[in-house]
This record gives sequence, structure tokens and C-alpha cells, in this order.
Amino acid sequence: MIKNIRSLSLFLVCLCTITPLANVSAANTSAEVALKAVVSYSLNAPNFSFPLSNSIHTIRQEEEASYTLTDEDYAMVGNGGFSNFDIREGYDEETITARLAKISTILLKRFPQYKSGQKVAVTYNVWMPGDDVMVMNVVHDGEKYVLQKQ
Repeated sequence: MIKNIRSLSLFLVCLCTITPLANVSAANTSAEVALKAVVSYSLNAPNFSFPLSNSIHTIRQEEEASYTLTDEDYAMVGNGGFSNFDIREGYDEETITARLAKISTILLKRFPQYKSGQKVAVTYNVWMPGDDVMVMNVVHDGEKYVLQKQ
């Protein structure tokens, strides 16, 4: 049980660090304001300090976000059971175009609040054979996600 404002603010900051506000729906913006108010109050309380520099982070339009695909994401695009993209020659996700289409579907479903210009670095698992991890840098073009130009 949380007994005082310091404990509450520490709990909220830790919760926010574990679950970045970028992943919270737009309907929760009042919760973000309340959280910042509680943290601000507690930081000004006597004998209490907490380094806040990167504890609260909200993704702004055109700031690059990062996202790692989850088991649910792979299942959403027909890859349930393996939780990766099979990039071996002759398999469905061999081409970047095929993986991009699936990643775009996932991001559009997961983050409908992102608009044109939003950049996302997506980390995903592949089977080559053998497990590996890759990153695809994409940008929302207003309708779908496309590869970022270098």
C-alpha cells in the first residue's frame, strides 16, 4: 500500500518507465498531466530527490519511436507459433517488401495515433536458419509505413 505522496510519485515514475507513455492511448493524456503534476510536487517536497531526466517520455510527431514486435504482433500477421519472420530463400518473409507489409499492418493496428511523418525503428526476430534479430527503420507516409530513406 502506498502511504504518502513520495511513495506514490516514485511508483508512478517507475510505472511510467516500464510502460512508456508513447504506448498509452491518446485518451489517457489527462493521466499524463496528473502524473507530471504528482512528480513535480514530489520533487519539490523536502528531502526528496529523484532524477527525472528520462523518466517521462512522450513520443512527439516526427520524433523517432522504437518498437519491438511481440508474440501477439507475429500472430496478428499469420506468424503465430514461431514469433519471427522466416527469411530463408523461398519463404514468405524472404523479401524486405514482404516484411515491410507485415510490419506496416502491425504498426497501423498498434499505433493508430501516429500520423504521416512518424518514424519508427522496429526490432524483429528472424529465422535464417538460426535465430537472429533485425531492425527496420520505417516512416508513416499517411496511409502505410514505408522504408526510411538513408
